Amino acid sequence: MLQSKRKWIVEQETNENIERLSKELQISEVTARLLWNRGITSAEEALKFLHTEISQLHDPFLMDGMETAVNRLKEAVSNNEKVLVFGDYDADGVSSTSIMIFLLKELKAEFGWYIPNRFTEGTGQTFQLSKKRKKKGFPLSLLSIPVLLP
Repeated sequence: MLQSKRKWIVEQETNENIERLSKELQISEVTARLLWNRGITSAEEALKFLHTEISQLHDPFLMDGMETAVNRLKEAVSNNEKVLVFGDYDADGVSSTSIMIFLLKELKAEFGWYIPNRFTEGTGQTFQLSKKRKKKGFPLSLLSIPVLLP
């Protein structure tokens, strides 16, 4: 098994500001410390960060190609095409895959999903996987990859 050489380092020294944040928000000191490390130093900032309003999120249509992708998905759903959600094996990849699955269920779409084996297939949608997808009757695949916008 491959092991990552990166580690999360959470300083353990006591900081009364972190203790205060923890008590004010009724959260663990570890969570308060992670917030503090992100530069979130007040209860007001923390609440805004933890309970973001949808209006504060970036418009997903700012991402190049989003309108085309949404229109293609709508077309696939209305034509009863099978859609394959192609995910990734890391935490955000699995999370974004499950969000897409939820959406497709809500749309009553015909779909499946695939998350490659980290050790034997690596990352990304390979040519071999694309051929398998088409052979299994999935004319459309969605890459379920979270994207960070500025």
